[in-house]
Amino acid sequence: MALVYDQSDLSISRVKGWRFGYKKALEHSLWGQQNSYMSYKKIVQAGAGGSIGAPVLKALVDSGQFDVTVLTRKSSNYKPPYNSITVVPVDYTNHAELVEALRGNDALVVTLGDFTSSERNHHALTDAAIKAGLKCIIPSTFASDLSNPPGSEEETFRPHLNNMAYIRSKQAEIGHIFITNGCFFEWGLKTGILGLDIPNAKCTIYGDGMRPFNATTYDSVGRTVVSVLSTPSTFLNKDIRVHDFWITQWDLKALFEEETGKTYTVEHVDPLKLKADCEAAIAQGELNHHTFMGVIAGVVFGKHTCSWGVSDDTPLVGLPAKDIKEELKKFLEAM
Repeated sequence: MALVYDQSDLSISRVKGWRFGYKKALEHSLWGQQNSYMSYKKIVQAGAGGSIGAPVLKALVDSGQFDVTVLTRKSSNYKPPYNSITVVPVDYTNHAELVEALRGNDALVVTLGDFTSSERNHHALTDAAIKAGLKCIIPSTFASDLSNPPGSEEETFRPHLNNMAYIRSKQAEIGHIFITNGCFFEWGLKTGILGLDIPNAKCTIYGDGMRPFNATTYDSVGRTVVSVLSTPSTFLNKDIRVHDFWITQWDLKALFEEETGKTYTVEHVDPLKLKADCEAAIAQGELNHHTFMGVIAGVVFGKHTCSWGVSDDTPLVGLPAKDIKEELKKFLEAM
């Protein structure tokens, strides 16, 4: 089966009265002008130890452009991997504590992975960031495109959608940048969400497997965060989409077979039925790896929340083209 190429290169694609209103408008105007031309220098990252938090932190540190502070939960055993960062343990339910931890910084990047407390923590961090005088927040709304249908209409993502709506409602007080990157490439391979059972040379094809999806490596997600924080005048208060690859499940299967020399056996699964079955199980208290991943597979391959095509903000962000074969080799070598 032919691979899908981006035409641009040979890599796989990728009111409380008028006085109050006038005062707020003036403040917002001045605030906006201040933000428009300055690269952010002092960055706070909330949650730097997870599968997305770690590579984002690495990109921030490796860029050499920022003073980085990491917020951790007081109960965390997080050990900072870099001597250059400052680690501040916080209680996300303590507003005054959060304000003090954020004060003096320019921007906040949220990469917290706990879905169940996402809404509470994002609202708390947004309120604290405003009080502390930060200029911008990048919330943890990566992966599926939640700014456009069908993602913006998918109840699975209700906490994230509520976070985005809340942050937008505070735009007169703090800026935002929403980043969408499709499937996390390495995470999708490691967890099997992309349908590949690599050790057993098996492949689950959702539906007919012919609908391409967007996927992005951890490295490119990190580079995107660095880029938007370096040039906020370009990206402030915008929703951006980036990707490394625009590919089908069948194409991915063929690439793995070529790289490993193995023939993968195929099982076909209805992604919407899988999603419905897993949601029903979760409603009965069966929240586990299988049911959670089943819901995610259903929205990605049944609702196509990670499929928008090759025309997006990747060139504007300045991401270099990735060779998918090289990325697959690196992934297999690291297994």
